Amino acid sequence: MVQGTDRFNLAYRRPEQLALSVAVRIAIFSWVILTSFCSASCSKAPTGRVVEQADFSVAGVGLTPPLNAADADFAARCNAPSVTKCVGFDTMGTYGNADVVRMDVDRKNGNLRARSDGQYRGAIDTAVKESGVGSLRFQLDAGYAAANIAAEYIPNTNDGLGARFGENSTFYVQYAVRFSPEMVSNLAYWDSDWKVSIFHMDQQSCAGTELTLVQHQGLPNYLWMYKDCGASTMTTLLDGQTWTPSNPPYLSQQGNYFCDYGKYTKCWAFPTDTWITMHYKVHVGNYEQPNSTIEAWYAINGRPYVKWINVTKNFTIHCNGTAPCPNEVFDNLSLLTYMTGLSKSAPLTAYTWYDELIVSTQPIVAPNN
Repeated sequence: MVQGTDRFNLAYRRPEQLALSVAVRIAIFSWVILTSFCSASCSKAPTGRVVEQADFSVAGVGLTPPLNAADADFAARCNAPSVTKCVGFDTMGTYGNADVVRMDVDRKNGNLRARSDGQYRGAIDTAVKESGVGSLRFQLDAGYAAANIAAEYIPNTNDGLGARFGENSTFYVQYAVRFSPEMVSNLAYWDSDWKVSIFHMDQQSCAGTELTLVQHQGLPNYLWMYKDCGASTMTTLLDGQTWTPSNPPYLSQQGNYFCDYGKYTKCWAFPTDTWITMHYKVHVGNYEQPNSTIEAWYAINGRPYVKWINVTKNFTIHCNGTAPCPNEVFDNLSLLTYMTGLSKSAPLTAYTWYDELIVSTQPIVAPNN
């Protein structure tokens, strides 16, 4: 069951605030971009009330910069009553005032970690974004090799999902992700595969209560999912729905695809330099029993969702500790480029961007749909 919500406080724009002159709009929008101030990201306050950002003041006039289509679309998805978490990745600063908080600024409440050598390679990118003022960009430096190659976003407050989802509950997660071409070409040099996201309990991102999206081993431009710290993959029998261990024959992608091991008849190859909206439905049945499900879709360039993960039968989510574990929950997530066991560097700097994170108890519509 869902054990409560914790809604983060970001900015939202009302349509009636947008009746401004063109000249003033341009001036304010330019000022916002130059100062990297939070734009039209939408999230929820602890009460569920939409919180408005303080008005700007130009020539004595209180006003708010106008929404463009992408900002308005994200705001509408954020403002759905079923949303438990929404982050626009527009600002970096202090807890309660910014989307991203470095751990060296606030170890207790931070959500952005440094890479293995203590340097920070996560930043707000105001040039590449899906909406708002910016996105969260991870930089994977050329010539550097470590499992924690570019750090990760993982809230130390253990509220990355905005609620605690336990047995017999369902939650949905949506975020936008973008990979530079070097994320693929560098696989010729890196001796490990990079992760994309993990849904988990507290800080336990390698455990039983864990669902991970990762680059498909040995198949550039392909993704798949695993659980149990990599011990079990989200693979099915050839029926495309019944979970099975990754012993051939099996499908590593299902839904609209038939990604059969060894043949790869019909698999999804993700694009680079393109925003991809990922959407997940996770049903937590009873721990240690085969009655949970995981489904996933993607959407690109305003088009409808395409299903590519469909594990809906014989799927078990295990306990982190000793069974039974009725008090264990999914409450947190990690966004990351972590590569377990990485020991070889690559010649080119690569980037991964994240934007528009939404968690909900109901399906989340695809952008512009």
